[in-house]
Amino acid sequence: KKKKKKKKPDGESEETARKEKRPKKRQGSTSEGVDLEVATEEFGRASEINLDAPSVRSVQDDESMAPTASEASIDVSRVQWAREKEREMEERESQGAEKERLLLKRHDILVGKEQALDEKQCALVEKERLLLKQHEELVCEKEALDAKQRFFAEHVMRHDSKVLIQQVCSTAMNNALSRAASQTAPPPSRVPATKVPKLLVDVECQTDLNMQRMQVPTLNLELEDRARERAKVQGKLRLTRTEETEAAVRGHMEQDEERKRLVLEEIHNVDVARQILSDLDKARKEEKAMHERRMKEVVEQHEKEIREVKAQLEKAANDSNAEAAQYALSHRAHKRIVTEAEEKAQSLVHQAEARVRQLQSQEEEIKHRMSRNAAMEHEMHEWRERRTSLDMELKSRQQDLESRESGAHATEEALEKKARELKALMQELDCRERAMSKTSQTLAELLRKERELERHRIGNTASMGWNKALLQAQLKRMKSTYTPGNAPPPPPKLPGEKRQAATLDGSKYLAAETEGNEAIVETEKRVHRLANEFDRLVHNLTARSLERAEACSPMSQGGKSPKTPPPVFT
Repeated sequence: KKKKKKKKPDGESEETARKEKRPKKRQGSTSEGVDLEVATEEFGRASEINLDAPSVRSVQDDESMAPTASEASIDVSRVQWAREKEREMEERESQGAEKERLLLKRHDILVGKEQALDEKQCALVEKERLLLKQHEELVCEKEALDAKQRFFAEHVMRHDSKVLIQQVCSTAMNNALSRAASQTAPPPSRVPATKVPKLLVDVECQTDLNMQRMQVPTLNLELEDRARERAKVQGKLRLTRTEETEAAVRGHMEQDEERKRLVLEEIHNVDVARQILSDLDKARKEEKAMHERRMKEVVEQHEKEIREVKAQLEKAANDSNAEAAQYALSHRAHKRIVTEAEEKAQSLVHQAEARVRQLQSQEEEIKHRMSRNAAMEHEMHEWRERRTSLDMELKSRQQDLESRESGAHATEEALEKKARELKALMQELDCRERAMSKTSQTLAELLRKERELERHRIGNTASMGWNKALLQAQLKRMKSTYTPGNAPPPPPKLPGEKRQAATLDGSKYLAAETEGNEAIVETEKRVHRLANEFDRLVHNLTARSLERAEACSPMSQGGKSPKTPPPVFT
């Protein structure tokens, strides 16, 4: 019967025979078929096999060779399950790529923020440099102001000393002229009345001496007028100079206040920028911590996925090695499926290894970026330290500026004190000038009286000489005309007249001359006393003003300036 069935020419009968034969063979080994089905299902689940369309077509083409319909349905479900798994893997890969792209985008944003922070830091450094430059300019201007104040103080001292020296020189010149005028005339000598011929003087010499003495008060008056005009001009100059100095000091103070306000505004701007920088640093640190946390999570997730894939691959490899013999014994379709599964597993292993290498390269790149971020953080730390050092230097320079401002206030107070002392000295000088004017008026009055006395003395001397000459001529004529024995008779005596002997010694004229000479001597003594008193007062005033100027000078230490040389009177 079997041979007859094999010889049937129809293909349908052959197919039915085959279908009948196969279940008969499987009926004896049902447990073995069930084990194979379970093994194939587990192998599909573990290895996540992705069967391509050609393999599916080959399986469908070989359905004619498949033993049963249940096996074909199992193959189709397994293919669908593998495709779903492949879709899930592709979705996971796309999600991982999207996350990686987001991480790269956030990293680029962080890099941009760091660049912006660097630019702001550079701007802050530039602002600090400008502030330091402005501070240096302020210090230079302050030094220039101090130099101007010192020059003004020295100029005032020189001017006062020059004025006093001129006054002293003028008074000394006046005294020298008055003394020279008084010394040109010989002092009157007291001659006894018996020596009449020695009292006769030369009238021309006496007139020259009188003319010189008359010129002395005119010179004194001219010098006094010049000194008065000079004092007026100097008073005006002092007033204008003090006003100009006060205006200049006020202007410098206003400029210092304006610059101080600008410096305070810049400091406020720097504080605001520093606050903004601190906020940006905080935000950057938070963003960096979040980025590191997310990167760690992503790396851990990738490592977990890699471990899972490796475990699945190892399990699939083990299962495939254990079940390869059973598939080889079962059917050539199963062998083809096993070979395709092995090839797919190897391709998946290669893909996983490539993915692992890619993830390792990404991890290295992330580590490189993290090291770069650490280097940038170190550089930012160095910039912060430099900024703190610059802040400390700015604070120290600001304190130095405040100390210089306090020194400038002290110098201004010293200048105000010096101005008050100069004002008091001017008042004292005015009082002394008024006293000197009164003294000069007294001297002029005394000189006028001296001139009147001299004029009277000259007139008396001339008349006395003339009378003496007449008397001597008469005496000579009488001696030559009359003899001692033949004297002329005296003139007739009038009633009540008392005759006196004619005196030829000129005692009357001599008494008048001696009285005039004594008055002149007393006047000269009084003039000398007044001149000495005037010299003493001028010397005391000069010494006191110089001591006050040295004590009030701004560069003096304790009232004495060891570096200031004494004034040279040229």
